[in-house]
Amino acid sequence: MSYDFHMIIVGPGEDAEAAVRRAVEREEAAEDEGPGSPVVSADDAERARRVVSALQRHAPALEPFQLDHAKIARSLGVSEDEARRRFQHVELNDDGAGAQVSILGPTANVTVAYCHTGDKAEEVLTRVWGYLRVLQEEGGFAVFDNQLGRALDLDKDFRDVLAAYLGVMKKMPRIIAAW
Repeated sequence: MSYDFHMIIVGPGEDAEAAVRRAVEREEAAEDEGPGSPVVSADDAERARRVVSALQRHAPALEPFQLDHAKIARSLGVSEDEARRRFQHVELNDDGAGAQVSILGPTANVTVAYCHTGDKAEEVLTRVWGYLRVLQEEGGFAVFDNQLGRALDLDKDFRDVLAAYLGVMKKMPRIIAAW
C-alpha cells in the first residue's frame, strides 16, 4: 500500500479537471493496446530527461531503475525494439524513504510506502515534497492527491497530506488484520 501523488501537464487554457480526464482516457486507451505504454513524444521524452536530471541533482539518493528490454521482449514474445517502444517510462527509487517517482509522457506519479510513523513520516514526506516541487518547477506538472481528492498547493498543503498519511498509518494494524 502506498500514498500516491499523480501529476499531469495542464495545457494552456485547460483546467486541471479536464487534464485529469484526458489522462484517464489516455490510460484506458493504452490498456486496450496490451502491456506497455503509449508512444512518448519527443517533447515528453526531453521533459523526462530534464526532470530526472533535476531530481538527481536535488536528491542523489534517487536511483534509476534500468528496464531490461530484452527480457521484456522475450516475456511478451515481441521484438526488443517493440519492447522499447512500449516501455518508455522512467523510474527513480528512493529505497531509504520507500518512495518511487515514475514519469511517462505528460504524466508522473510519486508513491510513498505506508511504513513510517511520527517524526520519520514527517521527514520522509518532507523529502518527497521536494521531489514534487522539482516535478512541478522543472516539468510543469500539476500535482493531484487522490487521498485528499484535490489538486495540491505545495506552499500550503503539506500538513493536510501528513495528517492523511498518518491517519492511514494509525489504521494500518486493522487493515493488515483484515487481510
